[in-house]
Amino acid sequence: MSNGMRFCAACGRPIDAGVRFCPHCGAPAVAPVPPGPPAGAPAAASAAPAVRPKRRPNVLLILVGLLLLVVSAMQPAALLFGVSAPAVVTSVDRVRSATSDATDYDYRIAYRFAIGEGKSQEGSYSRSNVYDVSDLPEEGSGLTISYIPALPFVNGPAGRADAGLATLVSGGIGLLVLVLGITGAATVGRRRQRS
Repeated sequence: MSNGMRFCAACGRPIDAGVRFCPHCGAPAVAPVPPGPPAGAPAAASAAPAVRPKRRPNVLLILVGLLLLVVSAMQPAALLFGVSAPAVVTSVDRVRSATSDATDYDYRIAYRFAIGEGKSQEGSYSRSNVYDVSDLPEEGSGLTISYIPALPFVNGPAGRADAGLATLVSGGIGLLVLVLGITGAATVGRRRQRS
């Protein structure tokens, strides 16, 4: 290399000694590494701390977090910004799943309401641990709901206080997933390389 030529660490082509970037591939030209201490000399402590690779945001986690936040905000949005309308209960069904047992008394109440111009919208809500069925509405009975006129699928029973905890939990999980996605602290579907 007496003629001032070096070789690019990325593409292997020869580059001039004074250039900062490889003219062939654009990779930064690496400055020559100073020779290390002799073989018998003690190693000097590094003055610069180890550099951690920058974490990249995880788009999938960001989208999931946003979705959870939007879904958890739908019921409060209908109650706070919606309009009230009368609805008719269309069915009251006991819900059983693979994980439920005979002591679970969970019900799904479905209803229908008019949104204007002869159109109607359906909705439903759930009630858990109902041990006194007289607390449940009967089919054909009236119910007051709140809905957002521009988005009638965002609806729910007016004055329903038992949805608060579920809204807070799903909103909190959504916020946590969103923060993890933005900071890149969690990964989904790819492994982080350790250096």
